[in-house]
Amino acid sequence: MIIHFITGGDIYSYNYINYIQKNFDVSKNKFFVYKNKNYNENYTTDYPNLEFYNQEIKFSVKKYFDVIRAERIILHQLNIPKVMLFWAVFYPFIFKKLLWVIWGGDLYDFYDPKVTVKDKMIEIVRSYFIKRIRFISSYIKGDYELCKKIYGTKAKYLKSWYPYTINEKVLNLVHSQKIKSPEKVILVGNSADYRNNHIEILDKLKRFKDHNLKLLIILSYGGSEEYIKRVVDYAVINFGSKVNCLTEYLKFEDYIQILNSTDICIFNHNRQQGLGNINLMLAIKKKVYLRSVTTPFEYYNSIGIKIYDTDTIDRLTWEDFTNATEEELELNKKLIVKDLDIDSINQNWKIIIDGSW
Repeated sequence: MIIHFITGGDIYSYNYINYIQKNFDVSKNKFFVYKNKNYNENYTTDYPNLEFYNQEIKFSVKKYFDVIRAERIILHQLNIPKVMLFWAVFYPFIFKKLLWVIWGGDLYDFYDPKVTVKDKMIEIVRSYFIKRIRFISSYIKGDYELCKKIYGTKAKYLKSWYPYTINEKVLNLVHSQKIKSPEKVILVGNSADYRNNHIEILDKLKRFKDHNLKLLIILSYGGSEEYIKRVVDYAVINFGSKVNCLTEYLKFEDYIQILNSTDICIFNHNRQQGLGNINLMLAIKKKVYLRSVTTPFEYYNSIGIKIYDTDTIDRLTWEDFTNATEEELELNKKLIVKDLDIDSINQNWKIIIDGSW
């Protein structure tokens, strides 16, 4: 039996659980789904071998014998400090059969300032826990290499990626709803997480505000109300009616339609974040800007995909900022679709699910 610990209520978890149901033996893959306060009921799956929980320690105690009997345990996102501490103290045997799938924030939280005693204690627990994990998986190997550098882990690397963020249905939907706007539509960020550094990008774009542009800022999840208000106020003050801030959660089909209306996408994260959105935008032939210091920037360029550096925006002319050839965008699409080919995804997950590690 393989036990998957995963945070539910978003499209990536939903798609992954359904993917396992379709491609692997359900009786041998059990999901314990963390149902936090942000859980979205739109992404509730009917996977038969699944249990929800929200009381971390109580659930860990209750499932002690399940954890003992499990052949392997896969942690999809390392984001529950109480459970990590409990396991480190009472389940030390778990590390030899544990695989951590790096999500993003669960690695890069290292860089957030640790101001309170609680923050510092959580990081101590995380460090202790990560150093003892035997296996780590991620889409971008650079994240694994960064983990080795930060935490000194000697874990073995296994590549994986969550399926179905790009598929034929999505690409057909985009094609059937192709929209051409007279303005250059610029997507700024992918969520309300402050790590999008929205205001920094808005400052870089202010000198273009007299051009025929429209800004799209998606703030429907991932951030505090205070941060959302600050971004919305700043964007409206500086761009007026040329900005559209989306603060309501959209159905996936509507979200795809909105993304399809864009021409340029700027993801100003200072860490790996928003890979699903970035991959999708490349697949539907949008010009993409990322910070050159991030692991995705390095990875995409290493496989031949043309990505632009956000740090150059304030030095570019409007034409250089907006232009991209059809040949370049088509090549980006071909390369990302090939990189995320379902056969490759299946092969990677088969090694993890059915292989010996």
